[in-house]
Amino acid sequence: IILAVAGADHALDKREYLAAETIIRKHPQFQHRTPAEVKKMIHTQARILDASPELALETLAEVLPRPAEREEAFEIALKIALADLNVGVDERDVLSRIRVILSLHHSDLHA
Repeated sequence: IILAVAGADHALDKREYLAAETIIRKHPQFQHRTPAEVKKMIHTQARILDASPELALETLAEVLPRPAEREEAFEIALKIALADLNVGVDERDVLSRIRVILSLHHSDLHA
């Protein structure tokens, strides 16, 4: 999700990078992993996203089966999009697509 949103406008703003780094560093899912493991996971996800962006997004619902996980994932995506204080059209489109795939409604979250 982080890579999909950050790369939606085909430019990784330094603020988006810093927001992603903070999220990864603080998120419980990543705290037990070494920096090398996190880097490898990011490279793997980047390759998947490059090979098939739509398929990468479509599998989110399977990877995140619980509503709380889906809401948290979308909030992370939103933080990345808002990090540079400019949510462009491409980022909005990706956020909208993620919201639909995760079956989230406008009233569920603040975007």
